Amino acid sequence: MRAQHVILLIISPLLLFSCFSKEHLTEIDYSLFKQEYHFNKKSDNIVINNQKDLIEFAGEKKLDIDLNKTTILGFRGSTGGCKPPQIDIEVVRDDSKKLYIVKANVYQIGFCKKLIFYQRTFTINKIKKNYLVVFQTNNFIKDKTLLDRDSD
Repeated sequence: MRAQHVILLIISPLLLFSCFSKEHLTEIDYSLFKQEYHFNKKSDNIVINNQKDLIEFAGEKKLDIDLNKTTILGFRGSTGGCKPPQIDIEVVRDDSKKLYIVKANVYQIGFCKKLIFYQRTFTINKIKKNYLVVFQTNNFIKDKTLLDRDSD
C-alpha cells in the first residue's frame, strides 16, 4: 500500500505538468518599438488597450498606434553585468485559460558590478476580450568570454 502512495506521489507532478501542454498555446507575433519615454506607471509591466491607458503610460506624447487594432505590452527591470542585457521575448496565447503569456529571458552579460536598467515595449494584435496578460521574467548570467567566442 505504501509503495502505491509513493508511486502516486512521483507520478502526480508529472500529470500536473502535462496539463500545461504546448498544444493549447499559440505563438503571437510582436513588433518592438523604440520608446522616447519612460514608464510613468509604478508597475514593471504594462498592458495598454485604450487611449486612457496610453496617456497614463506615455503622458501627452502622441504615439502613432491604432489601439482599436493593437495592444501595447511592456516590461522593465534591472540586472548586473558589463553592458546591457540580451533579452529574448516570446509571446503566446493560451485559449484554454484565456491568457496571453509574455516570457522574457534576460541574460546578464559579464560579471561587472554595475546595475543596468532595461525596458522593452512592443505591440501585438489587439488582445482578445476577457483575456489576461501574464509576464514571466527569467534571469540568467552569460560570461562575456563565452559571448566573445559565440560571435566568432
